[in-house]
Order: sequence, then C-alpha cells, then structure tokens
Amino acid sequence: MDKNGTQLYISMWHIKKKLDLYVLYGENCNAMACKLTGSTKPSCVFNHTVDGSCQVRCLHTETMCESSAYDENCPGRDPQVKNKYIVNITEKEKNCRNCDNPVKQPETTITTDVQIQVEEGEKLDPVQAVKVINQVADLVASMNDSSASLSVGDGVTGILVREPQPEDVDEVSFAYLSPNESINIIESRDDLGLFPRSVTVSKEAFEKAVRLNVSVPYAALFRFTNLASVMKF
Repeated sequence: MDKNGTQLYISMWHIKKKLDLYVLYGENCNAMACKLTGSTKPSCVFNHTVDGSCQVRCLHTETMCESSAYDENCPGRDPQVKNKYIVNITEKEKNCRNCDNPVKQPETTITTDVQIQVEEGEKLDPVQAVKVINQVADLVASMNDSSASLSVGDGVTGILVREPQPEDVDEVSFAYLSPNESINIIESRDDLGLFPRSVTVSKEAFEKAVRLNVSVPYAALFRFTNLASVMKF
C-alpha cells in the first residue's frame, strides 16, 4: 500500500497465483466486522461496501490486471512503483495501472573468470567458446540477483536469468536490436515484434529442468560475434 492507504501495489507473482485479495480500509476494520470469516465471507466483488465505517474491496489478481497494457508514463525510477501493478481501492470501478515494463534490463553485470584469447585479425576458437558455456552453472550458483548480463571478452557477451522458485517458472525471451546493442529480457510475446532478433525458452524447458532435480532452473544466452566456423574434412 502507499502511505495514504489508497493504492495497492501488486506484482506479477500475485497475478500468476490467481489470488482473491480482500482489502479493508476505514475505521475499526477487521475481518469479523467486515464479515470475512467462516461461511459468511462474501464473493469477490470489487465494488463491495459494508455498512459502517469499514469498507471492503476484493480483487481477483488475474482478471484485474492480466490484460492491462504497460503505462509508459509510470515513474520508472520510483522503486515502490517499478515493476508493479497499482490498484486504487477507493475507486468504485475495477482499475489497474500497469507499471511492469515487459522489456527489462538485467539486474546486474557479471564478469567471468574465463580468459578469452583472440589474436588480432583472428576469430574466436570454438573450444574457447565451450569453456565459456561450461562455466554457466557456477555463475548461477554464485548469483544473488535473478538476472545478469555476462561480460566475457571482446566479441563475447551474454545474459543469464534464473528462477529461484521452481514452482514459478515461466517462459522467458531474450531480444536485441543489433549485435552492438545490449540484450533485453522480454516478458511478453506481444513485445517481441519490436526486435529483429529474439530467442524464447519455453516454460516446458524449465519444467523439464525441475523434473531433472536442477536446484535453480536457469536460461542463458551467449552472443559470439567473432566465432570461427568449424571446418569439416
């Protein structure tokens, strides 16, 4: 809630959980006074008024905010609002302001320990590329944030997203405008059309990792702009 007690902040986590949230406001409010206990609990209706000084608003998180479009006028630098959905509980009609930008930058940057050696005018040996990829699991284990951009060396960049709560896994997409642009995390397929280059990791792939007892499911994408081709004879 905001400091005035009129705006409720929820996240995508609440929407995915499909919760019925009952919000009480006014004076002398409690579950019993608002008839929210036992079999007397009312159905989840947003415009629900209780006689007296205590008011109730109920919102089903999925239907309230799932279809709301991102509002570009949201104050993106405000940490209380960033990546949140805002519901004004004093309104009589359903309302949801979407401040959850579906195009996100990684939360942090990790510089890997792998040494990339490329002679001037030459291209990266695929053997060295494999060494970079093999380090991903160790990077995931050392991360505190849920996403990170990966700095490896000249011509080698990447991005890593992990899901510490296996029950919350969902598909994730990565996209960028050009080889020199940073890689973005895309949370909605509707926004993939903004980018000429994209890769999507399906929810089923994450679920398969969970079934294989991977402690922290993750997805990583590396971009090699100077990789040598493998010659076959």
